[in-house]
Amino acid sequence: MRAVIATGDGVWWDSSDQELENRVAFRLEQQRRVLDASEPKAISFVVTEIALDQVVGSTSVARGQVLHLLQLGERPNIAVQVLPRTVPNNPLLHGGLITLDFAPSAPRIAFAPVPYGPSTYHDQEADTGPMFRAYERVRELALDLDSSRTLLIDKLKGME
Repeated sequence: MRAVIATGDGVWWDSSDQELENRVAFRLEQQRRVLDASEPKAISFVVTEIALDQVVGSTSVARGQVLHLLQLGERPNIAVQVLPRTVPNNPLLHGGLITLDFAPSAPRIAFAPVPYGPSTYHDQEADTGPMFRAYERVRELALDLDSSRTLLIDKLKGME
């Protein structure tokens, strides 16, 4: 997290150790609230193989990220899948997507994070419907849980 945020230091905001620390602290708190909730949330991740090959910070940081994905995948409420680089017809080829389903307590929300400027959150079915369908298609195209785990382990071994 620190390495990813550091890539924007002095680019998207004035270079500042305090700003970097604030952003890291915010993200860590958000992660803690989701992963350590008293009622575990059902969480599903699909990561592209290409993203796994991108080194941010250092190879050591990349190893830590892959290890973290493997550890998350050990939790019964978390699914981690990998979309191989060779899979054709990825409907999310040009970027990531986050979908949140709070049923029945709130409407579904989806957003596509953007590298420049603020992301737009969508909560109307006309917008969220296609975004949820795109995510489901990517889940269908991705490796199953066991094959994804094997690929993550192979990536980790290759970083030694």
